[in-house]
Amino acid sequence: MQQLASPRLQMTLWALLGLHIALLYFTLDSFTGLLNEQGHPLGADFITYWAASHLAQIGSPTDAYHAASLLAAEKLVAPVNMPHTGWYYPPQFLLLVYPLAYMSYALAYAAFSLLGLCLYLGALAKHTRGNGLLILAAAFPALFLNITSGQNGLITVSLAALSLYYLEKKPVLAGTLMGLLCIKPQLLLLFPLMMLWTQNWRALKAFIISSTSFAGLATWVLGTDIWPTFLSGLNMAKTYLETDIPLERMPTVFALVRQIDGSLAWAYGLHALVAALAIVTLLATWRLSQQASIRGIALVAATLLISPYLFDYDLVWQILPILWLYQLGHKSGWLAGERALLVITWSLLLYVKLGLYLVTGQVVLVGAVVNLALLWTAYRRARHAF
Repeated sequence: MQQLASPRLQMTLWALLGLHIALLYFTLDSFTGLLNEQGHPLGADFITYWAASHLAQIGSPTDAYHAASLLAAEKLVAPVNMPHTGWYYPPQFLLLVYPLAYMSYALAYAAFSLLGLCLYLGALAKHTRGNGLLILAAAFPALFLNITSGQNGLITVSLAALSLYYLEKKPVLAGTLMGLLCIKPQLLLLFPLMMLWTQNWRALKAFIISSTSFAGLATWVLGTDIWPTFLSGLNMAKTYLETDIPLERMPTVFALVRQIDGSLAWAYGLHALVAALAIVTLLATWRLSQQASIRGIALVAATLLISPYLFDYDLVWQILPILWLYQLGHKSGWLAGERALLVITWSLLLYVKLGLYLVTGQVVLVGAVVNLALLWTAYRRARHAF
């Protein structure tokens, strides 16, 4: 297989990988026991996963959706000193994290992180196929953000990457993997649309069987009361989004409007408008091009644009359009601005974010702007090929 990454690029990326590993080491080394100087637990967000697992194991899975019970379970690990966000995940994800509390907190965090890392590298190795681009994924700053925060982005992007890789080769496997993405419903919404658009009925049937079976298994293990409790908890998620959510960690149009003191009506309205335009552009791109990589870039970019509830760790999904666009540029030539967009997208969660902070004095995450640029790039590629 031809090496697409030049020796200079590979050397640069290996150096950055070393830097990111060093930053990860110093971050973990700053902990005394399970807490750092700010009183935040190891893995930060992971403590919520462990606490939900603990509640499910003692026979109270619905308590994961009750803030006071969840916080009490978190304090079994450590006297946490951080904003409490609650548990807003569907029952399928609660089933996925169910085994965690069988282990100590530190061991569970290590196992969860290692599992996510292996899935991530294994899934993206399918898309790079020995062409030297896997280092782009290994050194990607969003990978390290997911590990330090103990989040699930590595799992969801791996499911997306594998399902898209197998979509034409093994549609039943692809649909089955897509069904598992219901652990994060806001990232799943456009996948059924894609299967309908391409008339991939085998994948769609497998998706329906997989997702309903997963829901049935969660109901059997966690009880029928879990669903009304989860649905009622969505109101708390809405309140959290509108009042206490850390906007600087949200790569959405909604968050950008709120950060400049826009009203809720303006934030929701503008976000809905952009989401609608994203879907229209996605469909137009698919109509113009049947090339899997162009369609994939559009799908991922639109997926990251449609939900107002999205966090920085979810931007690990951007590694897919990064890889596809790099391969397209190397194969058929670069269009104006594409290489700059690649650099900005790859460095968004560390270097671009830091640069904007130094210039503006505040944390601003322009992920929505970058995703719009990726979507436009896919559409432009489709028109250019047409």
